[in-house]
Formats: sequence, structure tokens, C-alpha cells
Amino acid sequence: MRKLKLLLLFLGLFSALNTVACDEAYITFNSETDNGDGTFTYDFTFCVEFLGLEGSPEWFQIEFTGGTYTSVSSFLPPTLTTTTGDNYNGAIVGDAVRWTCPTLFPSNGSTTFCNDVSITTNGQAGAVNIFYHDSYPSGTCYETINFPVPCSIVNLVAGLQTACDPGTNTYSQEVVVTYNAAPGTGTLDVNGQSFAITGSPQTVTLTGLVADGNGVGVTASFSDDPFCTLTDNLLFVAPNDCTPCSITNIVANTQTACDPVTNTYEQVITITYTAPPASGTLEVNGQSFPIISSPQSVNLVGLTANGNSVDVTAVFSDDPSCTFTSNGAFTAPSSCSAPCTPDNGSWD
Repeated sequence: MRKLKLLLLFLGLFSALNTVACDEAYITFNSETDNGDGTFTYDFTFCVEFLGLEGSPEWFQIEFTGGTYTSVSSFLPPTLTTTTGDNYNGAIVGDAVRWTCPTLFPSNGSTTFCNDVSITTNGQAGAVNIFYHDSYPSGTCYETINFPVPCSIVNLVAGLQTACDPGTNTYSQEVVVTYNAAPGTGTLDVNGQSFAITGSPQTVTLTGLVADGNGVGVTASFSDDPFCTLTDNLLFVAPNDCTPCSITNIVANTQTACDPVTNTYEQVITITYTAPPASGTLEVNGQSFPIISSPQSVNLVGLTANGNSVDVTAVFSDDPSCTFTSNGAFTAPSSCSAPCTPDNGSWD
């Protein structure tokens, strides 16, 4: 995404290292655009002097230096034309864009010749050298202007990570943020958590993070300079979920009638649990069932009908500490065995 930073609009607000000898010449920086691909576009209003004691310039140029700048990529417009029809043709000359007039005595209808120009560079410049009037007199008709040092977040590193807290299934994570030229106000914001700006490299601790075993992306930025930001899409990996296994409820549901042939019955039990083990079985009163999901209903079979109250205990085979007992969960049906009858005149 292209990011536009409006620069200081008046030359006096920049750091100028040389006084302009050409009285009517000046430059205004209008904007700097981060194109998101390593290039930066600078827009200027550039005014050179005509009709002065120095005479008319044969060429004038804007030269880039410092910062992460490496070279000039392109510029517009290719030709600047005076009000009297003299053309200054642009060209990239080393680290500068130079406009040169082939006419021996170029002229303009006023004391200043102003044009809006746009120059794209590879890397971000730290300063520009402005040559308003070729090298006259003795190379003094120029100035060097330093840009304000831009804010940048240059690196994110994962620091110490705490173990998962079983009580909350959360953890804390240190992140080391390295930056340059941080704003003098506001906060350093990391994944939505805010911290005082203390100096680079700065270690912050993210708290209350959910332990889920997934990779975590981190974005750091400054509240008072949202364009000064950096994202790492996978900076660290969260610890695994540490929610302790817990069986929280046992409820008796459907019960069959007593079978007179076997004097037994069946009982459906619903068990509610959290964080079950990933292996093993769910054991209910000694009968085994695959672990499906909570709440889970199981059917106890072959239970003896005796009319008594029945306690129910559920436990996971691979986590014996994860258990729960419901006393008197249900009542068995009364015994329904067939009565004894005589066989060939005798009793069994």
C-alpha cells in the first residue's frame, strides 16, 4: 500500500546547510510517497532565478544523498519550458536530475522560473543538494537540505515466553522491537497492547495471550505515526492449550424397563467435560466408550435391576485424575425375575 507523508511545506523548517546566493531562487518540498516497493517519490516546486545579476542558468539540478538512497529511478516532466519558449531538457546525471538548456542565452518573462517536478528514487534520501544556477558564482548558488530522519521499525524478535497458565489457558510473550527516530509522543503499540516509548531496542511483554499451539503474527507501530510500522506474520508459536481436563456433570437420561429374562436394564448417561485427553477411552461405571465430544451420552448395558440408588463414576483412561462421581444419579428398576415354578412335581 502506498503511504503518503506530507513533508514540511516551508523551506525554513528544514535544515539548510548553505545560504542561497541566487536571491530569487527557492524550492518547496510538497510531499514524499513511500511506494511500498523500496522506491520513494518526491514532489517539489522548484524555482530558479532569471534576470538577476547572476544571469540566466545554463542548467540546474536536484541531487540526492544519504539515508537508504542508492539511485535516481525516474523523473517528470522531461522538459521544462520558459515563458519565452526556451527548453530545459532533463536527464539523470549521477545522483541528480539535471535540466539543461542548449540555447546560449535562455530567457524567461519573470525573475523566477517555477515548475512542479516529481522524482522517484531507489531508497529513501536523507538530504538533497539544490543547484539553482549551474556553478555560478564559484559554485555558491546552491544549498544542502537535510530531511527529517524518518521513523522506522526495522526488526522484531521473539523474546522469553512463559508456560501456559492452566487456570486461564493464557501465557505471556516478550517481543524485542528495534526502531529509529521514534515520535516524541504517543505509545508503542504491539498487537493492540500499548507501551511507553523508552528507546530502541525496546522489550515489551504481551500478556493474556490465548494458548492454542498456533503461530502468531506480530505488528508493531507508533500511535502518533501509524505509517511507522512493521509486521512479522509468524514471529513465534503459542504454547499448546493447557486447560486441565475436567468432568463437570453427570445426568441420567433414558432408562429401559427391566428384562425378565435377565433381570437387567439399560441406562443412558450424559457426561459433560472439558479438555479431555487426546487418546484413551471414557470409562463410566467400568464400561468403556470412545471419546467423542462434550456433552457425550453413553448407554450403560447389562445393569442389574434391584430397585436401588445407583452412583455413577466417569473417568478418562489416559487421565485417571480427571474423574467425577455423581452419587445417587438414578434409581434402578425393581427386580423382575420370573418366579420359580414346580417341575414334574418338584421345586427347583
